[in-house]
Amino acid sequence: MSETSLKKERAVPKWETDTRDRMRVVIKKYAKPLADLCGDANEGDTRLIVTDFLCEGLGYDKYAELTTEYRVKGEFADFGIRLDQKMFAFIECEESEHDSWRETSTTSTVVCETKGEW
Repeated sequence: MSETSLKKERAVPKWETDTRDRMRVVIKKYAKPLADLCGDANEGDTRLIVTDFLCEGLGYDKYAELTTEYRVKGEFADFGIRLDQKMFAFIECEESEHDSWRETSTTSTVVCETKGEW
């Protein structure tokens, strides 16, 4: 195999390069606001940054692909993400200093118990 054909096979897709570039910019943009939230934030402030990151960083349309307070088996998730008009994922926000990673929320427990069927 020639060196030229190896380079072509290893080429990174344009969408991946574009996404990586966009993520670098967005991470730099939101690093300071996120750091400023530490110590003086509430869940609503955290949600604002998460919304901006989902839209600017990951390219979701906040009106067509995101929904808030999505009901899941009697509980609510802070965000639901739709792809092709179908619910794809849920996001639960907490204040930036909350140790939610140590706890399992009722919503995530329900989703896990039902194998993600919502």
